[in-house]
Amino acid sequence: DIEFYNAFNKSNYKNAEIDKSNFTFTDVRNAILKMPQSKNPLLIYLIDHGTKGGGFIIDKDEKIYATQLNKVLDDYQKTTNRKIIVVIDSCYSGAFVDILKADKNKESKKINEV
Repeated sequence: DIEFYNAFNKSNYKNAEIDKSNFTFTDVRNAILKMPQSKNPLLIYLIDHGTKGGGFIIDKDEKIYATQLNKVLDDYQKTTNRKIIVVIDSCYSGAFVDILKADKNKESKKINEV
């Protein structure tokens, strides 16, 4: 499954699942939680601007923070047991690593350091 979510440039991405202004954390959360179970890992690729405080800008007035994303991904894994790969391409993306990295005592979680 491939889904694309776009908060900007509506005319360029007519097939976007969510294509609106005022893109929110709730939109991101709902999009992740509705992804189906699969034997394949879920790849989440975030591309945009980051903030010094560990935030990722998802719309002009909305950010998602590592702690928020971590909670959503934990909730998703509890119901699907699906492995997750997170790629964040933004300034300050390293702020997400410590919060999202794999728990050494569990086989789940998101990030394994390389």
